[in-house]
Amino acid sequence: MDDKTLLERAARAAGIEFVPQEIKHGHSFFGLWLKTNGEPYEGQRRRFNSLKDGEDALYLSVKLRINIEHGQYSVRAWTDDAAPVMVDETVFTPDESQRQFAMREAITRAAAAAIGSAHEAQ
Repeated sequence: MDDKTLLERAARAAGIEFVPQEIKHGHSFFGLWLKTNGEPYEGQRRRFNSLKDGEDALYLSVKLRINIEHGQYSVRAWTDDAAPVMVDETVFTPDESQRQFAMREAITRAAAAAIGSAHEAQ
């Protein structure tokens, strides 16, 4: 799954409304524009990218009750039976310099998986 699809699924799982357009910086996708007060206006747009922004990742983890566990070479994000759907995602990290990215990715992947699990449960 590419970053764009991953972010869109994670945002949908958390009930975040966004503008379904691809926004590029150079050649790499870097986020979604969130809707504010209905239609987005230039001065009111806010970029959402839980893969690069810790605040966005934390929002997902709180909204979806995602737990985080750090192993020596991995970060695990999962939900328990208190959450609406149960997911479990692990991202491996070769060294400490990648731990923050691995944590954001694990949370985003768990959130994206949650929307798939929610649709399967219905």
